[in-house]
Amino acid sequence: MSLSKNNPQLQQAFNDSLSRIRARFVNELQDRVVRLDELKEHLAKIPTDRIALNEVGQIAHKIAGTAATLGFPNLGSLATETEDYIHRFAETGMPPYHDVRAKVDAFYDCVRDVGASVPARDENS
Repeated sequence: MSLSKNNPQLQQAFNDSLSRIRARFVNELQDRVVRLDELKEHLAKIPTDRIALNEVGQIAHKIAGTAATLGFPNLGSLATETEDYIHRFAETGMPPYHDVRAKVDAFYDCVRDVGASVPARDENS
């Protein structure tokens, strides 16, 4: 039995709450694009800076679980892959750095595109 059939007001309240959470997530994505852009510029100068790579991995980790839940499955998958690539590179030096950088670039592009393509709503509405 569907929640909306049993209680339309409850379904609407749930949808409104989910919309606010999604808006907050998109707003945070837009903020994370700025930081990821800074990290990409830094990595262009110092390609294997493990601190910068680790920060990209942390950002990917924060996005990975939430993205799919809020309707962005491709972003969630790419975030998980990026985090995995960075951790494996840090631990073993594999995959090769150029593969890690390509994954970081793809992740950045996806975060930027999702953040730009979904109009962020006012979190209080």
